[in-house]
Amino acid sequence: MGDRYIQYRILYTLYVKNYDGLLNGIDIKSLLNEGDLQFIDKGIISGELWYLHDQRLISIEQNTIKIKGKGIDIIDRILQKYYELLEGNREAGLEDSHNNISLMPNLFEMRKTTHFFIKKRSDLFKKFLISSSIFEKLISPAIMQVYNPIDKSIHIEYVKNLDIL
Repeated sequence: MGDRYIQYRILYTLYVKNYDGLLNGIDIKSLLNEGDLQFIDKGIISGELWYLHDQRLISIEQNTIKIKGKGIDIIDRILQKYYELLEGNREAGLEDSHNNISLMPNLFEMRKTTHFFIKKRSDLFKKFLISSSIFEKLISPAIMQVYNPIDKSIHIEYVKNLDIL
């Protein structure tokens, strides 16, 4: 499972790079030197990268890392849920954050502004990741078994037609 906050930071970095036009991914060394990722132990990042790869959120080919559709979807959902949580939040440093985000001209700018408030109060975001179990819910496939009663009249009619043949 690893450190969800570090996993989020890795995915978010790749998410931004993807929307900045690096559709073919980013070199591993460049990723390790990006923003606040450069201050995390490289061994920890390596472990988290392989976990994200095993969960099919990123692809790693040669020395290039690329976020996959499922990774983009998870970041979008996490940012949306956190944006919703910010509505009416009176925590220090987050007053009016929801309104500030709402003023952004497009969805990508809203996502980036939400991330700004995540960095501003990372302690609250870490609690959100843990208490909501959002990563677990989004990574684990929702397996539902649906029971539909069999319409016996269809089978009876089918058997009758077989007898005629």
